[in-house]
Amino acid sequence: MGLRLLRIVGILEGASLIILMGVCMPLKYIYNIPEPTEFVGMAHGVLFVLFEVMILYFMSSLPLSKWKILILMLSAIVPFGTWYADVKFLKPLQQKDLSN
Repeated sequence: MGLRLLRIVGILEGASLIILMGVCMPLKYIYNIPEPTEFVGMAHGVLFVLFEVMILYFMSSLPLSKWKILILMLSAIVPFGTWYADVKFLKPLQQKDLSN
């Protein structure tokens, strides 16, 4: 359950970053509509912190090297990064758990 929840939070965090950068920031700075940025920015901040804390919490149970965990943590600051990390690291771990 923990790995599945981590994957869900990572996917949501990645989506919130894309929406924030791709939709809300242009609305704010090009069209002078700042309201969506406040809501999506807060949601992204909460999801970002939750994702990082969950990685630290599950770090001992994840069979990943310290470098891969660092890459997983840094993936949250790059657009599409958490989605890449999900496909590269987390999804294979979950499939391995389900097959056992």
